[in-house]
Amino acid sequence: TWSRLSKTILPNEDIVLLQDEVNWEPGQEVVLVTSAIKDSRQWHQNELGTIAAIVTNPAAGVGTAILLENPVDYQHTATSGYQTEVGLLTRTIKIQGSESDSEPTDPDSLDCYPSHSFHGNAQAPCIHKEITGYGGHVIVHDGGVGYVEGIELERMGQTNVLGRYPMHFHLLGDCPSCYFKASSVHRSYYRCVSIHGTNQMTVSENV
Repeated sequence: TWSRLSKTILPNEDIVLLQDEVNWEPGQEVVLVTSAIKDSRQWHQNELGTIAAIVTNPAAGVGTAILLENPVDYQHTATSGYQTEVGLLTRTIKIQGSESDSEPTDPDSLDCYPSHSFHGNAQAPCIHKEITGYGGHVIVHDGGVGYVEGIELERMGQTNVLGRYPMHFHLLGDCPSCYFKASSVHRSYYRCVSIHGTNQMTVSENV
């Protein structure tokens, strides 16, 4: 469900070289994670892209080459010490909040600046903003058992509403057979995977 870059991709380039061979397909959406030091809602360099074409094992040391429908805006770095992650967001099974009324009605104006900067950028979250996001949620509780694999959760979670997270395993006690894996969670309004009073379960290979 995710890999790392085998070569730095520069602004205006549209070919992404991955370390691993993947079975992704044209038309699917990927995320290129920021390699900038600062990463926040107000200032980040995370990017979404759609796969136009894909080739596996195109050259030595490259597992997969991906052609994006549009070039990237930012540099995503691959060095000997660190390689940016690239994750697959698209899944066959998709659970999503409403497109019409899930988004926050109080969006951050992105114009708040504290008295100090962080690595040359001084933007910070505006207080009392982005608190009305109201998406869907999935909960496993009351003795249930959760076997969740290969799903996409988008526009999920309800901001600051207790217990309303994209994926919630609630008071299941010991549940060694429970799992949430090979899935994606994006455009979340309140956390990601919440494990509350649940032990021994597996969360793995998610984006």
